[in-house]
Amino acid sequence: MDVKSAFLNGSIEEEVYVRQPPGFESAKFPDWIKQGPEGTLVHQAKYMKDILKKFDMGDSKTMTTPMSTNTALDADEDGEAVDQKEFQGMIGSLLYLTATRPIQFAVCLCVRYQASPRTSHCQAVKRIFRYLKFTPELGLWYSSGSSLSLRGFSDADCWRFLDY
Repeated sequence: MDVKSAFLNGSIEEEVYVRQPPGFESAKFPDWIKQGPEGTLVHQAKYMKDILKKFDMGDSKTMTTPMSTNTALDADEDGEAVDQKEFQGMIGSLLYLTATRPIQFAVCLCVRYQASPRTSHCQAVKRIFRYLKFTPELGLWYSSGSSLSLRGFSDADCWRFLDY
């Protein structure tokens, strides 16, 4: 019997309200984690800004699309090799963003070359980062009038780190 996480697997009939956890409220951003009467916007703007900084793309020029229509990525075996670990870190960070961003196609094209990344592959990934910089607040809008329902799940282990 899994008592620790049993609550995650059951259905609830009660209405649930989301608010900032005690100790994590932000006077500067009082509307974060908050739903409005029109609906809910789910975005990852802070995470996106953090990864731009992590991969030294914060000062880069912006792009209006994640990939050029003329781009044809291939194995590029004659191209200069790049740091595989850093490339994989960039790809992993972008994969996390595909939940709320229209970048999945472009990221999946780049994922193919993780085993042997070249400069051309790294340039394609950096273009995706530059697109993200152009669209920092883009996310998914769930209208309250929509028939879609928003469901969230959490890892039971993370709750022991929060002080309620």
